[in-house]
Amino acid sequence: MTGMKAGRINTAYEWWLRVCAERRARNERLWPSWRNQRRRRLLVRAWAACVLIALAFVYVGLSSVVAVFAWLAVELVVLFLYSALKVLTRQVTDVPRRLADERELALRNRYAYTGYLTGSWCLVVMMAALLPGVASDGAHGLDANQLYCLALGLLLLTTGVPTAQLAWTMPDDDPEDLADPEDLKVLTQADQGGQPRG
Repeated sequence: MTGMKAGRINTAYEWWLRVCAERRARNERLWPSWRNQRRRRLLVRAWAACVLIALAFVYVGLSSVVAVFAWLAVELVVLFLYSALKVLTRQVTDVPRRLADERELALRNRYAYTGYLTGSWCLVVMMAALLPGVASDGAHGLDANQLYCLALGLLLLTTGVPTAQLAWTMPDDDPEDLADPEDLKVLTQADQGGQPRG
């Protein structure tokens, strides 16, 4: 029975690896004009600004319908920018070990540590935010809406920091890496004096 369970787990893991590999291959050539450091840093700035706006809702709360829709809009923009950064960094910070080369594994480990430190400090912030309510038996401190905004904002910050840091420091992609394999074949034939097939 244990062997059957292990077999199912292995089959599911292999399927997951195939899905990740296919997704990476699809994303590899998306948005070639954005695969440079200047534009990646622009996205990181936009992501950081939206996370700060999301955290600012701690002071506003979700007391009205307008506030709820504005908050949802900000959260969706944060998630979109985070997804875009993952695409532009080849998902290095969360790529499965078997799909990564040595350089990618070293980068993943380096930025995962940054994420760990960020998460630790975010927990400290949460504890500090909860302390007034605990000390006064709930009479003071943040209400449930505000705490929810704070917790989700800190979660978005923690999960996004490793990818954002990698996007900020990553050099421009090599244009040859972004070229279509068929175009490279034509260029190679032309360089070798052959006739490219049209």
